[in-house]
Amino acid sequence: MPRLILICLLIWLPIGATLAQTQKIDSLRTVLRKHPQIDTFRVNRLNELNLELQSSESLTDSLANQVLAIARRLNYPEGQASALLNLVRLKPFNENKMRLALLQQALPLAEKSKKKRLLVDILSSIGIEEELKNRFPYYERALQVAQSSGQPLLVAKATRDMASFYGASNYPWHYTLVYNRSGSPRKPNPLGMKYLLCLPLVAVIIDWPITSKP
Repeated sequence: MPRLILICLLIWLPIGATLAQTQKIDSLRTVLRKHPQIDTFRVNRLNELNLELQSSESLTDSLANQVLAIARRLNYPEGQASALLNLVRLKPFNENKMRLALLQQALPLAEKSKKKRLLVDILSSIGIEEELKNRFPYYERALQVAQSSGQPLLVAKATRDMASFYGASNYPWHYTLVYNRSGSPRKPNPLGMKYLLCLPLVAVIIDWPITSKP
């Protein structure tokens, strides 16, 4: 019986998630039909729709570019930054230079918008796209912005991103300590038994700053 319940859950969860996403897309489209005015409200809903359609893999650059054009016409920094971030998400990973250029355009707009979640997302995304030697300042700033927001989930995200940087930089001590501070329920990647066995002792002896540059 428990096995049957588990199988049913495994079948239902993806279906339920798909149905919920479809409902949200339909809801956003209804809102947009009822609100044809070209204003910041419409830009925000279009950006939300972009994000949902990306998840369902049915979005093309044309819609994202359309939203960006409207946001620029309205001189709406938040809308422009969100649209540029959506465009980045649509670009293949091998188009690194294009992705980075779009993010660099989005950064001052996100700063001007004063939307901290958006700014953290863009800073962390730049950290991913930049060369390894140039990543630290972006992750550090993302964490600082998140900490100033007072939003625990945003702080946890920025902390995990910082941990990923340390992992990519081959600094296992920093990686594990910072990752554990993020509060993530997921375990960090295996770093070798010798590191894991020593970790509790290290954590007690020192308080390694999260943003200490390797």
